[in-house]
Amino acid sequence: MAVLIQFANGAPGIRFEIDQPVFRIGRGLDNDLCIPDGYVSKEHAIIECRPTDGAEGAYEYFLIDLKSTNKTYVNDNQVNRTRLKGNDMVKIGRNSFKFVVEEDTRAFDTITENPAHKLGVKSDSQHSSEDSMTSSGRHKLSRRLRINQFS
Repeated sequence: MAVLIQFANGAPGIRFEIDQPVFRIGRGLDNDLCIPDGYVSKEHAIIECRPTDGAEGAYEYFLIDLKSTNKTYVNDNQVNRTRLKGNDMVKIGRNSFKFVVEEDTRAFDTITENPAHKLGVKSDSQHSSEDSMTSSGRHKLSRRLRINQFS
């Protein structure tokens, strides 16, 4: 399994598990990681997880920029599509995340292409209206990141 760890002021913060084959990042509430930052596009980037051809239970992760206005950066280099490696620093808008791969071969055993709901964390209780059902009947839970959380 892999995680993105938010970094603010040089210190690690919230961990976001990449728990789906396609993990969506952006400002919009329907993303798996919602970043309410004006420098982040509504649909900014995705991380795709794919089984490797080699070892069983091993995965590789690809970060793909979705033609965002302010671009996506890995280790201070602008990227359109890149394979992520452990400890890469990902910058989206004004937000920095460390990409970390954790050894867990069960990472995607129970994940389907269209999960019934999204599991996540929210920054505070004021976002309870986000827990509503969408018109398709799917739960709409979003991992919201507060920009000033570590200021």
